[in-house]
Amino acid sequence: MAIEIQLHEDTKLQSVEAGYASVEAYLHSLLQRDQKRLACLKGIQDVESGNARPFDEFDHEFKQKHGIKLER
Repeated sequence: MAIEIQLHEDTKLQSVEAGYASVEAYLHSLLQRDQKRLACLKGIQDVESGNARPFDEFDHEFKQKHGIKLER
């Protein structure tokens, strides 16, 4: 899906200075980074609200589900 957006003239310079070959590559990188940031924020909010479980519990269930030998 292509979206055409008018950007400030300095945007191309900013993307090149950041090490990207194009404005599109720069914007793609920014969007990916923001998605990761939002996922981390959601995880933090889940933990703070008590919507999480101990890692050991998850690890045990995951290993059983995937046939991985359980450690003693």
